[in-house]
Amino acid sequence: MRNGFPIVICIVGAIADLAVWMWLRSFKVRDKAPASLAHLTREERQRRITIVGWIMFGSAWLFLSGAVLLWWLGNR
Repeated sequence: MRNGFPIVICIVGAIADLAVWMWLRSFKVRDKAPASLAHLTREERQRRITIVGWIMFGSAWLFLSGAVLLWWLGNR
C-alpha cells in the first residue's frame, strides 16, 4: 500500500477530533466572560461550545471516511 501515511494522518486526525469532542462535552463556561464575549449571556456562550463540539464530531467522521476512501483507492 503506497498511501499508508495519508491514511494514518486521517486516523490520527479523527482520534484527535473525537478527543476534543469528548472534552468539550464536559466543558463549562465561566460566569465571568472575557471582554470580547461580554455581550453574550452564559447560556449563549455555552451553546457556542456545544455547536463547536458537534462540528468536531462531524469532522472526525469526515476524517474516518477519508481514511476509508484512501484505503479503498489504494487497494483497487
